[in-house]
Amino acid sequence: MNHRERVLAAVERRPTDLLPVGFKASDDVLRRLQAHFGVSDVQALVRALPVDTYGIFNNCLHGVYPAYRGDATRVLYPAIRPDGTWDTVYGYRRRWVACAGGYNDEVIDHPLEKAESLADLQRYDWPRADAFDYSTIARQCAAVDEYAILFLAGGLGQVANLLGFERALMEMALHPELLEYCYGAIGEFFVELTDRTLQAAQGRIDIICVQDDFGTQRGKLMSLKMYRRFFKPHHRRIFEVAKRHGARVMQHSCGAVFDFIPDFIEIGVDILDPIQTTAVGMDPRRLKREFGRDLCFHGGIDVQNILVRGTAADVRRHLDELVETLGQGGGFILAPSHNIHGDAPWENILTIFDHAAKWR
Repeated sequence: MNHRERVLAAVERRPTDLLPVGFKASDDVLRRLQAHFGVSDVQALVRALPVDTYGIFNNCLHGVYPAYRGDATRVLYPAIRPDGTWDTVYGYRRRWVACAGGYNDEVIDHPLEKAESLADLQRYDWPRADAFDYSTIARQCAAVDEYAILFLAGGLGQVANLLGFERALMEMALHPELLEYCYGAIGEFFVELTDRTLQAAQGRIDIICVQDDFGTQRGKLMSLKMYRRFFKPHHRRIFEVAKRHGARVMQHSCGAVFDFIPDFIEIGVDILDPIQTTAVGMDPRRLKREFGRDLCFHGGIDVQNILVRGTAADVRRHLDELVETLGQGGGFILAPSHNIHGDAPWENILTIFDHAAKWR
């Protein structure tokens, strides 16, 4: 099997010749890995690692994506100012901030935080799919050749960045009509962006990923009722577009999302990411037992505790347990439970790839 065939077999819960492996890391870790392996870019780094997927969605976007052709100061992810801030296509700003072992990014303004009426929301300059250039998509895919290509099809959580996180949660109960308009506007953008990108890819994009978090480490971030009202209808539309183009669907949600999984399956999710095993109810054995017939699992490597505080031996033991539980009978792609950050000991980071190579 080549990389793409291996991943697609795992998604369909068929036997694979080798353990399928995915990859996520923050940009500081990516640069350090590039230096370690003597390669010049992320695509070359993927080729140097025991990895089968291409598409890394962290604080910078590495993967197949249409180019934004609007205002040059509004970009998707990279920092473009000396002070480390940048504008996004959604209309809010971000900035780099130092954290343990490296840096991360954060939202620094919420342009809709003072919006009070539907008219205020209707006047907002929502992102539009026709502001992107899709002409290079086929060429980008061809450059990846035999790897399984993941496409970031968005996340409705952009609404929380526009309104502010607390307000986005409160308005579900206080002014649901305002939230419905916001999710409808951003959802429509992602539906069309996904449709046009997949059409341009001509069947070469294998998996679309929608990133929205519905759980904390202790329980639900919102009720199932709220999820079903505000998120599920728009996710369903995005997923239907993906299936129409022959792509598989990955739902990303950190935290304790066990109770959401039947709904995910109902609307077409094929792959659950990132399997945060330390969250309540997310025991790998239980997940495999309850949903292994319907889902492929992507992730599982504990980047919060074992990778940061454990030894290399702990990391190896942890990977073995994941493969033996989530990987039993197929349907598992080993990957980090979130981006690998610079606070993890270098030996532990390298151990992931050294040990994954032994399984391969």
